[in-house]
Amino acid sequence: MADFTLKQGDLEPGISTVLLDADGAPVVLTDAESVTITFSTLERDRIFQHDADIVSALTGEVGYDWEAGDTDDAGTFYAEFTVIWTG
Repeated sequence: MADFTLKQGDLEPGISTVLLDADGAPVVLTDAESVTITFSTLERDRIFQHDADIVSALTGEVGYDWEAGDTDDAGTFYAEFTVIWTG
């Protein structure tokens, strides 16, 4: 995923991306149970996780809409989407 910039305290826009497999093709999420997004600081001293949204199961698009408190702290964070597969 590319860099994403958001100002401290902003809740818009949400964050979204298309998940790709090793060959660069979109991951079909029709068999996914859920998707989470994990944020961590560069030092990994603060980590928090939320449920993400499957925007389009066929095209692999996932997203997250910020909640109150998510963007209270300034800094640089890494974000990672994780798919939980059925079974």
